[in-house]
Amino acid sequence: MLCLPVAASAAPDAEISHLRGSALIAFPPAAADEIRFTVDAHARHDNPGPYPTESWGTAHLRHHFVEQDAVVWYSIKVDCMMASGDQATVTGRVVDASENAQELMDTRIGFSVADMGRRTLVGFTGVQSPYPDDSPELRMCTAPPPFFSVRQGGYSISDAMHW
Repeated sequence: MLCLPVAASAAPDAEISHLRGSALIAFPPAAADEIRFTVDAHARHDNPGPYPTESWGTAHLRHHFVEQDAVVWYSIKVDCMMASGDQATVTGRVVDASENAQELMDTRIGFSVADMGRRTLVGFTGVQSPYPDDSPELRMCTAPPPFFSVRQGGYSISDAMHW
């Protein structure tokens, strides 16, 4: 009888989490404005823990300033997406922007979602911090907590990580 050593068990299959969707955001500082966030972000988790091994995808913001009848838009390339339960955070760098938003090119933007069934909330970073001593660079995988309501549309968080 030939005895062979037992092969070491392979690493568990990578887990992939997703955040997808599009929604109009209620923005009380400019209630008449139309702000839409669209996102298709993914993250692979090879090891337990909240930080992904790899993140990819895109996100897009379109803000129609009703009073000025102007539209600003930008697209980001996702560099981090974290999801757990009904919440997700996405960051990425601006890779394309409307002519009136070119100063945002290569800026990191953060976006967060809490999918609470009938009430979805989002949070997002602005162009600049309201705090004078704040760093101008947003760190990867960080965004403000979700605090603005979704007016129309929504997001789907799937295969979120739990440990």
